Amino acid sequence: MKYLSKNEKALVIIGPSGSGKSSVVQALAKSHIINITPSWTTRPPRPSELIYCPEHVFVSEEEYLQADKEGKFIIKLVPFGLSYQYGLVRLPASSETPAVMLRAEVVQEFCKLYPKSIIYQIEDTKERVSSRLKLREEQGEQTGDRVDRYDQEVLAGAKLASRIFKNHHNLDELIQEVTAAIREDFSVV
Repeated sequence: MKYLSKNEKALVIIGPSGSGKSSVVQALAKSHIINITPSWTTRPPRPSELIYCPEHVFVSEEEYLQADKEGKFIIKLVPFGLSYQYGLVRLPASSETPAVMLRAEVVQEFCKLYPKSIIYQIEDTKERVSSRLKLREEQGEQTGDRVDRYDQEVLAGAKLASRIFKNHHNLDELIQEVTAAIREDFSVV
């Protein structure tokens, strides 16, 4: 497999949990606008992720540890005080815009590997994010300290982001805005 080189651009999508990142990434991947490299995670999938989830590969603890032992991960993370692990593999070369979804706290580490990365932050109001995360908790997901870290994550991401997109109630408009930015930043026709 051919991998993305340090001299090529990658799209990094960041933002607080519950801000709409996954919804945007899924739409862009389905439309073949981006080639998302999924993170490997030991987190159980949400019900909607059982249907379609290009941004994550769900693995057992044993599978994750074996992949880690084999040196597959270029970045590893245990976010929000949770017990779930996340690992990112090398990005494959692609005719579509190569992309990853990351936490702001690992962007600088990622950019050492892919220095020409362009970072987009997706944001939503703290109230809407909190509401979404509460619903996830009701469905059995551990959310850790995600709501408590919302302001910190928004500020950290804003310092890193090339562009910031606001999720203002209309997902289709948000996807159109991000698509237009990708076309401009990656010279996609």
